[in-house]
Amino acid sequence: MNRLIKVSPSPHEYSKGSTRKLMYGVVIALMPALLISTWFFGWAALMVTFISVASCVLFEYLIQKFLLKKESSINDGSAIVTGLLFAFCLPVNLPVGLIMLGALVSIGVAKMTFGGLGNNPFNPAIVGRVFLFLSFPVQMTTWPVPKGFSTSYADAITGSTIDLIACEGCGVCEIVCPVNAIQMVDRQSGNLFDSDTRVGRMAHAKLLPGEGNSGKLVTEVRKLASKIATDNGVSTVLIDGSPGIGCPVIATVTGIKLGIIVTEPTLSGIHDMERVNELLGKFKIKATVIINKFDLNMENTEAIEKYCEANDIEILGKIKFDHIMTDSMVAATTLPEFAPDHEISLLLRRMWTRVAEILAA
Repeated sequence: MNRLIKVSPSPHEYSKGSTRKLMYGVVIALMPALLISTWFFGWAALMVTFISVASCVLFEYLIQKFLLKKESSINDGSAIVTGLLFAFCLPVNLPVGLIMLGALVSIGVAKMTFGGLGNNPFNPAIVGRVFLFLSFPVQMTTWPVPKGFSTSYADAITGSTIDLIACEGCGVCEIVCPVNAIQMVDRQSGNLFDSDTRVGRMAHAKLLPGEGNSGKLVTEVRKLASKIATDNGVSTVLIDGSPGIGCPVIATVTGIKLGIIVTEPTLSGIHDMERVNELLGKFKIKATVIINKFDLNMENTEAIEKYCEANDIEILGKIKFDHIMTDSMVAATTLPEFAPDHEISLLLRRMWTRVAEILAA
């Protein structure tokens, strides 16, 4: 017996529900969120929501009528839902043009490109938000302070923002700001230490993870070092400065009597030496030079020597490359302790004697 069985796709059970009823049910469910947004952000929240919904409905109508040449489906409420969800993803101070652009991407790219409601693989509102976030990250991450109905739709009320990367922590901006828009807030970025070592007292600091050096930090370390020297009757303080010529280096060299520039025979080493020498010159500080690993590039070493001669800079010494330096580091000792009779140890002593003579002059 042959019997033809017809199999059809779902749904197999029908009800009185419809897409229109479902979508407007979602709209009603979103109303509490809209009311809360309005409570916090005032008319600005309503303005963004209105522009988003109106743009989504308009773009869906225009695309279906003039591009797809098909009957409009804006009455099913799906464009309104997309507009509401998209608006809830946006800052209330976002420019109107960006809201409309995001709505166009949501409807035109994420929804209608795939055939409309039910065929789109991604949520249209999220696609619009991701597009704006990648294209306009500053505008999409700048939120105004929620002040209810006094919240301005303009983005200017977000206030000043400090560039944490460029900030040196010196506090000058707070002093010179003409409208007192900047306030320096104290927070712990590390710890200062007064340590006893086998060769004497040492003032130093340890930064917390992610914190950067600053001129203010160097100044605090110097204050501690000066106090230690005064309390113990020490006349000479050695300060280990950081590379470059920024605020930490300026704080390091301010008020010192002698600058010792340790350089290496590389192009970057020569460049940094010249910059530090210029900085010391501005503070009228005598500069001296030590050339480390001088034998690795004799041509650049000669260039350093010529520069020092031309600028009347004394070369305290030239240290050759030697694996014994690594051996002393592995042994956790200084080279003069590890190998007191080694030629580099003897050179270090001669250089320190010369430094003491310069300081005593």
